[in-house]
Amino acid sequence: MKKLLFILIVPLVIVGCKTSKKSSQGKESDASGVLIEPDQVRPSVDTRFEQKFFEAQLYKSKGEIQKAYEAFSECLQVQPNEPSVNYEMARIERSVLLNASSAAQKIEKSVKANPKNPWYHRLQGEIYMDQGKYELAAKSFNATFNLNPDDQAALYDKATALLSAGKINEAIAAYDQLEKIVGPFEELSFQKHELYMEQGNLEKAARELEKLAEAFPSEARYWGLVAQFYYQNNQKEKAKLALDKMVLADPDNGQVHYQLSEYYAATGDEVKSYDELKKAFQTTDLSIDQKVMVLMKYYDLTMFNPNFLGQAFELLDLTVKFHPKEAKAYSILGDFLFRERKEQQALDAFKSAAELDASKSQIWEQIISLELALSKHDLLVKDGEKAIELFPNMPAFYLYTGYGYERKGQTQNAIDRWSMGKELVIDNPRLLAQFYSSLGSAYNKQKNFAKSDESFNKSLSLFPEDAFTLNNYAYYLSLRKIKLEKAAQMSKKSIDLEPENPSFHDTYAWILFHQGNYQEALTWIEKAVSASAKPSGEVLEHYGDILFRLGRTNDALEAWKEALKAGGGSEQLSSKINKQSID
Repeated sequence: MKKLLFILIVPLVIVGCKTSKKSSQGKESDASGVLIEPDQVRPSVDTRFEQKFFEAQLYKSKGEIQKAYEAFSECLQVQPNEPSVNYEMARIERSVLLNASSAAQKIEKSVKANPKNPWYHRLQGEIYMDQGKYELAAKSFNATFNLNPDDQAALYDKATALLSAGKINEAIAAYDQLEKIVGPFEELSFQKHELYMEQGNLEKAARELEKLAEAFPSEARYWGLVAQFYYQNNQKEKAKLALDKMVLADPDNGQVHYQLSEYYAATGDEVKSYDELKKAFQTTDLSIDQKVMVLMKYYDLTMFNPNFLGQAFELLDLTVKFHPKEAKAYSILGDFLFRERKEQQALDAFKSAAELDASKSQIWEQIISLELALSKHDLLVKDGEKAIELFPNMPAFYLYTGYGYERKGQTQNAIDRWSMGKELVIDNPRLLAQFYSSLGSAYNKQKNFAKSDESFNKSLSLFPEDAFTLNNYAYYLSLRKIKLEKAAQMSKKSIDLEPENPSFHDTYAWILFHQGNYQEALTWIEKAVSASAKPSGEVLEHYGDILFRLGRTNDALEAWKEALKAGGGSEQLSSKINKQSID
């Protein structure tokens, strides 16, 4: 940076009539004869530029860019063509003020004032790129590299600019120039590969991938890319040679065996494909996410072709073995086991997943739904409360936990959970209907019939096609021997919705029984008995009661006795057997 010195000419001051004189040695003296040393009369220097420049740099270091810009502007008032100041202001205008036009003007002054500075040319190239002046940008980046050969990125930027200008061959030449200096590297090779593909030059495109693989002999995946390229372009022999090199590069690498598996699958050799896949699964080179993706394909495949279940479970076991701390390994295992109706094993798998990662609500849903299905009501309540603690805004957990309390006979706890859960339901009328239906059953158990009926009616207003709600409400009305006509209509509708459900047949038969329609009741109760593999004591007792009303006392007695064996009949069942009567 140039320093301009401004010399002030200090005139001699005449005081009164005194004058200065020169001594014989050439030194000046005043009128009284006192000598004046020459360095006592010095020119003054204008330091405003240095002060403002230092101030601007200080502001910049503090991140106070606007103040720095203003200070640089004041520098230009002193020295308008100072290249370093124009450079600094151009940087701010480009990056902060987003004024590319003004930035271009200032950096042009810097380059003109000092054309040997590579940083000025680099910034000019970047500004040209912003303005879409790609050919000019390429020239600036070329000048940058020529002035500073250590800035090899300038060649890459030059190629990018040429590509943006549509000059593909010149861009490739720039990449070649860079490659001669630093050798092949992934980003560069892939870029050249794509450019040759655009030009339809498959030979050169393949050669770029091969050069990359040869430059990094221990990086087996590069030979895998070569193999994939040749296979996609129907050059199977070259593809196989590349695969062989891939194996030699890293014979124990799971990714290598995975690519081999895909190659053999594409050629139709399922035996070799699975063999290589199994080798890949016996490593941690293949990530848990890659393995889960493969297993999900098996999940879909085995839905239609169970012959592959053996392979699927073998791979599942390997996944758990090599990723024992990954929740995903147990979760996907649980999905397979659940689908194959191995509920207890599925529950164990999902619990292992939750122990490793408790943050997945889907896993907790699987756990508590399986505990409900397996009648593990103590665990259901325990895990349901844990799920509510983890996911307090998810209503499904309140619903399931309520079921657990209900099955344990803790009806009020069930009501409390369902009452809280229903308030969390948003835009899901069917789920809300389930809450009200559950509350209807719970209030009925408490003999709070008003709230029971209110809850059932709300449920059916939200979802009138719920067969189970229709059946349950109808059955409770039949037990209370009220609104039997309404009960019959609801029960018949539930049968229309699910005609093969024996429990629904029993409800309808029991309503008809209370209506005094014993013959039709017999028809429906017989359907219920014959449709059940093992009829409950309640159904068999109903069967006996209907037979008794039809005058078939001996048959009724046999039905009651069967009900007693089955268990689950009413408190009056033993009395009916002893008295051979229901009266």
